Amino acid sequence: MERKKYSKILAAASCSQVKELAELVTASHNVKSLRPPQKTLTMIQMKDPIASTRFYLGEALCSECMVEMDGVRGFSVMMGDDFEKVTAAAVIDAAFRGNIPLAKELEVQICKLEVEQKNARAGFNGEVLKSRVNFNTMGGS
Repeated sequence: MERKKYSKILAAASCSQVKELAELVTASHNVKSLRPPQKTLTMIQMKDPIASTRFYLGEALCSECMVEMDGVRGFSVMMGDDFEKVTAAAVIDAAFRGNIPLAKELEVQICKLEVEQKNARAGFNGEVLKSRVNFNTMGGS
């Protein structure tokens, strides 16, 4: 699984879900912190669709953490200040980068999370569409 994909899924998951996945790894592997979780500000870059230029929209509060597991480094950056979640995500990153035997099980669990997130998003989008109002102006259709 690509890093970008599982990072996106973990960012949208709850802290307890991410910690539960990380506990699968920490139960059988020694994990040490290289850079403890800390707050940081990240510039958000956007692309102007008309001028096709990039500009900075503003700053976002993020948390970052780096861990090492069996000589492999794992890193995670997430919006917000949830240190437990960012640490757990770094452990999962180290597991994928180290290609440990549990990586396949993690991938299956993360795919299940992705399906849950898609279903929740589809349900929410359906609710929004139900409340949509069509306005006809000047009696036209």
